[in-house]
Amino acid sequence: VLLNQGVIAPGAIGNYGPNLPNFHVTDYGLKCLEEREILPYDVDGYLTKIKSVPGITEWVEFYIKEALQCYNANCMEAAVIMLGLSNEKIIDELISSLLDFLSRNYPTEHALMSTALTSARMASAKYNCYTQYFSTIKSRITDQAFKDMLPLMDGVAIQSYANFTRITRNGLAHPSDTKMERMEVLMIFISFVKYCEVQY
Repeated sequence: VLLNQGVIAPGAIGNYGPNLPNFHVTDYGLKCLEEREILPYDVDGYLTKIKSVPGITEWVEFYIKEALQCYNANCMEAAVIMLGLSNEKIIDELISSLLDFLSRNYPTEHALMSTALTSARMASAKYNCYTQYFSTIKSRITDQAFKDMLPLMDGVAIQSYANFTRITRNGLAHPSDTKMERMEVLMIFISFVKYCEVQY
């Protein structure tokens, strides 16, 4: 896998020889090492990290596993689309949770959000709807544990995650000229773990 992904290459400096089993770490491989994070090359390690996120669901795990397989087969666009499907599932879960909360506490907002969602087709539009109604009620909630988590979902974070949703799905879900670079996809995989932790 590491050879296929360009993390290592045949040949080693010195008297070791130009061919396998002798190898060296490429410039790209050195960048990977600098990250000091669980990388998608380590499928089991990455999935273990994802499964450690409290509340993460089976379908989210499934799409992430598919994304890892695509990535390690050098199918970058397919990997990002699979992450996008995982992200859409997370968004659906966020929306369901918020709707459930609104139905029990804020029936007017529940009705308005339900209506707004009927015209939201793309994942980014659904997420924007979620953040809009999340913002309308967050100042009214008195629970301290909830308030302690609010900095994780401040305006900058919400905008970043909205952009993340567009990157991982909307631009690649339909035929286009979009091509993903390996390093770009690697960064998406690294940030996706943190994204899952924050959203859940």
